Amino acid sequence: MPTQMRAEHVHQRMAMMDMHMLGLLGGQERTESEYRKLFGASGFTLSRVVPLSTVSENVDTSIIEAIPLE
Repeated sequence: MPTQMRAEHVHQRMAMMDMHMLGLLGGQERTESEYRKLFGASGFTLSRVVPLSTVSENVDTSIIEAIPLE
């Protein structure tokens, strides 16, 4: 999430998605180190984090890639 929300469509959409994940799916925001620990406990390793801000500066979301541990 951005540090300050603005009255822009992309920020409103991000807030709505976060509320849906939190309220309906019991989701939570995690740091990269928390994802590493979570993946490690389930037999995976976090291989890379790709910020989508490289596609659009208005997006504060990332793709997280995990691969099985060998």
